[in-house]
Amino acid sequence: PSDRRNANQVAARRRPATAPAVSASASMTRAWTEAAGAGAAGAVPPEEARAAGPVLAVAGVAAPERFRAALGQAGFRIAGALAFADHHRFTPADVRRIAARAAARGARLVLTTEKDAVRLAPLAPFGFALAAVPLRVAVEPADRFRAWLIERVAAAAGERR
Repeated sequence: PSDRRNANQVAARRRPATAPAVSASASMTRAWTEAAGAGAAGAVPPEEARAAGPVLAVAGVAAPERFRAALGQAGFRIAGALAFADHHRFTPADVRRIAARAAARGARLVLTTEKDAVRLAPLAPFGFALAAVPLRVAVEPADRFRAWLIERVAAAAGERR
């Protein structure tokens, strides 16, 4: 809850004065996993991923606390988290750091964003079970945001003429 509030406060400070106040929520729809060193990935339902036990949340996104909060709201037991800078290029040292943190915290599974899973993939095998969490984002109220966006696009198109 405090993570979500803080992230929303940061987002509000970045919002243009003409933009409507909206909120975005994320929910886990499925996950793909790679077993430690197995190299085989497969889709698993969120219930199965949650049943794995405590997880380590790893994210290289602008607001990693929102990712962690979304996982908590989805019912995961979060043993810890590692945040990296947005668009971080993972290295073998990062993978070792993730493995060490997961082991130290007793995490049975490392959860990360799809974006970060793609960046981690070339470094496999990892030595830990990894699940990529695709997030569905909903903007509410959608009709206010849609109207604002269409207005801004039309204004930008008119400025280019």
